[in-house]
Amino acid sequence: MTFIVFVLTHKKLYYARETGVDWIEARSGPWGKGPLPAGAYLVEPPVTFDALPDSPYSDGKGFSWFARLHPQFKTDRSGFGIHPDGNVPGTKGCIGLVLEDSRPFYDWLGAAKGPINLMVV
Repeated sequence: MTFIVFVLTHKKLYYARETGVDWIEARSGPWGKGPLPAGAYLVEPPVTFDALPDSPYSDGKGFSWFARLHPQFKTDRSGFGIHPDGNVPGTKGCIGLVLEDSRPFYDWLGAAKGPINLMVV
């Protein structure tokens, strides 16, 4: 089982690697209905796609990907994911990773064994 924690107030996404716990600066909101609601989510493996270099899903190197999130609680919102925070800073409720090169995290997420759990606090 893989576990990720996103702390909204600290704007950091924490994850465990063989060398210990690491973190990435990340944003959620302020666009749309605001930040990702607090709670538990299941994370799908990430998928890549072709996008323009200034896409909201592309990192500084033009690498575009998205990992869909499934809330484990009742909400009227949908379409959440984890992706690089490209283009205009901020998201419509997703977790936008603030990275020039997001491929190492994408690779880590894609190699995860078993369910990928996310807790947003």
